[in-house]
Amino acid sequence: GAAAAAAAAALAVVVFVTLAVGARARSTALTQVAVLQQASGAPVARALTVAAATVPYGGPIEVTAPPGAEAAPVTMTGDLRVRWRDETAVLGGVVRPDAPWMLQALSAVPLRTSAGFDPGAQTLTVDLGTAGLRDAGVWWHGLVYPLGDLPAGRTVRSVPEAGWRRASDVVADDRSPARFFRAPESQAPGGIGQLPRPVLLGEWSGPAPMFALPEHARGDRAGEDVVLVIPIAGPPPRGAQP
Repeated sequence: GAAAAAAAAALAVVVFVTLAVGARARSTALTQVAVLQQASGAPVARALTVAAATVPYGGPIEVTAPPGAEAAPVTMTGDLRVRWRDETAVLGGVVRPDAPWMLQALSAVPLRTSAGFDPGAQTLTVDLGTAGLRDAGVWWHGLVYPLGDLPAGRTVRSVPEAGWRRASDVVADDRSPARFFRAPESQAPGGIGQLPRPVLLGEWSGPAPMFALPEHARGDRAGEDVVLVIPIAGPPPRGAQP
């Protein structure tokens, strides 16, 4: 619904800009990222998928939305068409040669992950289910505690008061999944830095809803990223410092 869409958009406010700048391809391609936001206490995640469709010299294109998702263009093109294949939307339009066509989709996906602090907020217990998390970190009040790569299943990690990094430094790293939360036209962390509770964030290795090109038009797989955001239960960290 609208609340889920607003929450997902607040987390990924800069995804559109990041993809639009980065999408370059020699053949028709999709560059996309899915941001999964785990619901607290429920086996479901809100998913926002953003895609940049490129056609090297411009021209018509069709893009299939993730099954069951509410999909729409972020940027309009000439001759916009929407048709349905069972319960899946297929969007068609004409892409300009100098700019990608930006699309977004909102959906809910089955997912059961969790994270929680102990009473002292210095030990974190994480359960990622069947997939791991790359370049994970705890985000809280403009600071990030890096955890590195976390395996599938249950993990316990220490999160001391020292060793935190400034979120502005983390989002500036173009190799980090945090780059998608960089505020437009700046190196600031954007809305991810103002969340009301700590979250665990990283690049997830599990499946996620994605847009797709028709079989005959599939060229370069320019990029598919999946970022998972898990709210952390328990007391927030106290005395965190870089």
